[in-house]
Amino acid sequence: MLRLAVFILVIMLIYAGVYSVMSIIKPDMIVESTVKGATGKTLDDAQNDGYLAAFLVLSKDAGLFGLAATVSGFFILFTGFRKARKWAWLVLLIAGGIAWVGGLILAISIGDRLNILIRAIGTAISLVGLLLPIKVFFAKRMQEAEIEQVDRG
Repeated sequence: MLRLAVFILVIMLIYAGVYSVMSIIKPDMIVESTVKGATGKTLDDAQNDGYLAAFLVLSKDAGLFGLAATVSGFFILFTGFRKARKWAWLVLLIAGGIAWVGGLILAISIGDRLNILIRAIGTAISLVGLLLPIKVFFAKRMQEAEIEQVDRG
């Protein structure tokens, strides 16, 4: 179960990384949906009002933070989660909750359809990867042999 969860979370982190890179190299694709949801205007309208440059810079900035978080997630996944450390599970739950669920709530609140879809998929993948091995992390009596086997694997 743990290996499958690690695989699923690797997929989630790759997905998060692609989303982050897209926010950096093609911010207009991400921002267009946000502008329409938040203001009801198109990107052309925002450009005419002088806001487009600011939106694009903010999208790139958010993408950089997302990419840094993704790299951190890989370290946590392979140094702690793969070894069934509770702290790693909790970090991925809390950080993932803030990133995926927080972003989903924000996207829903402004009607940003593209980001609702992206964040809903990320939330689902993350939850499956975290809930699948929950017994491994929180079983009341995990035997020492199982812990040693996970440490070696």
